[in-house]
Amino acid sequence: MKTYLLILSTITMCLVSGCVTFKPSMLRVENDPIPEKLHKLSVITPSTQLGNVTTIKYQNYDFTLFQRELETNLMDKTVGRNYGTIEMVFISQQQKSGVGFLIPSAITCFTINILGLPISREKITNEYEFRIYDINNNEIAKYNYFADAKSTNGLYYGKSQDVLIIEIVKQVLEDFKNDLERDAASINRQLEQAMNPESNPMEEQ
Repeated sequence: MKTYLLILSTITMCLVSGCVTFKPSMLRVENDPIPEKLHKLSVITPSTQLGNVTTIKYQNYDFTLFQRELETNLMDKTVGRNYGTIEMVFISQQQKSGVGFLIPSAITCFTINILGLPISREKITNEYEFRIYDINNNEIAKYNYFADAKSTNGLYYGKSQDVLIIEIVKQVLEDFKNDLERDAASINRQLEQAMNPESNPMEEQ
């Protein structure tokens, strides 16, 4: 009986110490701004849904990270009029779970998992779009990204689904940041042109 309790206590300690679960610190954004930030934009969250395309409308991990990345590294925060709008759109999610180890684990009452054999594997793939509109609501930029995260799960190791989602969003935001570093100057010119159409040389001719 004592041996059984010792084994159970060891497994419990491993479960607590080895599994990666959500921590608020995972939502922190590193202060690393792009050389030229986007002009100030309003972050929009439309209430409409078209098919499987859903604009993120509430303060979940996706939107929190997006908003913090914008405010910290990607967008000018000076007081004044917005030059346009920006939105983050969740397009789709695919989840794949592997349970190939579950049968031998169940047959052995999970004793082989104490030695480290995984119980399952999980992979999540998400697709997002970022859309930027000028003051006249004309779309001037759109970026599409796929990212995935994986976890091999055992009795005392693995990642929660929340952690996988956060990893995916951070990958996507890093790709978005790299693209904006290249395109921000061009986007800002288009935003300025929409704000001041009289300065457009084409219209002056």
